[in-house]
Amino acid sequence: MNRLGLWGGGTEHRNFNEWLDTINRLGTGAIELNAMHLKSLGALQARQLSYSTCDFDIVDVVSDDAYINVYEQATKIWVSLYAELVKNPDIKRGAYWSEHLRFFQYLATAAKVDTCISTAKQALEDGYCCIIGLQESPRLYFDYFI
Repeated sequence: MNRLGLWGGGTEHRNFNEWLDTINRLGTGAIELNAMHLKSLGALQARQLSYSTCDFDIVDVVSDDAYINVYEQATKIWVSLYAELVKNPDIKRGAYWSEHLRFFQYLATAAKVDTCISTAKQALEDGYCCIIGLQESPRLYFDYFI
């Protein structure tokens, strides 16, 4: 790590602890800048797999009646939670909305699981490798490659 030139003679930081304190104090932006600096020196490489032999399929997931029922029950529960929240003005509402959003994102992802499993099994039977990316939308994105 000393050879990276992030601390020591000729740098802004005398030692690792001083460098680490600076990074911690400045946060994520400093980490990004540090990575850019190391990449510009050739000391860090970021690589990505090639998509040259990949095919992409977008699969629309149609919700069945059971999922629709679960979704409707969940909305009723969240409405009743909000009604209780409104009764107490001292409670901060920001946490409610962030949990509300997270819950429904997970619920939407859960609706995709059965389709994801069946499509992945079929891809494997057809001799493909399968990489699955679940997005926070009503679609599934599948990457197939040989």
